[in-house]
Amino acid sequence: LDPDPVPLAENLGALVGQVAPLGLGRLQFCERREYELSCNWKVFVDNYLDGGYHVPHLHAGLNSILEYTDYTIENFERFCLQSSPIDSSVQSMTASVRKGRALYYWVYPNLMLNWYEGYLDTNLVIPLGVDRVKVIFEFYFDDVSLERADVNRQSMAVSEKIQDEDHAICESVQRGLSSRAYGAGRLSVRREAGENLFHKLLARDLRGGLTR
Repeated sequence: LDPDPVPLAENLGALVGQVAPLGLGRLQFCERREYELSCNWKVFVDNYLDGGYHVPHLHAGLNSILEYTDYTIENFERFCLQSSPIDSSVQSMTASVRKGRALYYWVYPNLMLNWYEGYLDTNLVIPLGVDRVKVIFEFYFDDVSLERADVNRQSMAVSEKIQDEDHAICESVQRGLSSRAYGAGRLSVRREAGENLFHKLLARDLRGGLTR
């Protein structure tokens, strides 16, 4: 661990002001789930930050409600916001539990915040080895009463399905990285700005670690 870490407020920067209107303090903890994947932690982060590039091909339910043509990516000093309007006209289980605008925050290096109206899940990515990672999900809702229990379970089931799909693609990418045929390519300027930020921050910290 860094013996002289950046103060939390400085590390979060503009994020504090951005999330203030979301009323996160009104949300209540519901459940914690843990997943272990056979991939490097950076593969999981890269997958999250690809600007929705993989969503149309991998997440049919999620893709059906996101307005992908209006999907935006904004980089800040130490975090990235990916955002999309929600198509409320879609009739599906995913649409029934995902309202408002989708806000996907990644905070360097290993924290994600996924917000919809009345809902938040956090993802903490913990390396277990060069090709193993644990991802801890925590779910929060604006109503955790018994009357809302079924709806909240449906919401977590939607998240679980998306996680299962990401699980598969991340492990596939990890296998590909081990292939002799693998070669690094260029990032998409339009879709992978978040990955570019991640790589720059990580490279800076790795270089700094070598000089200590």
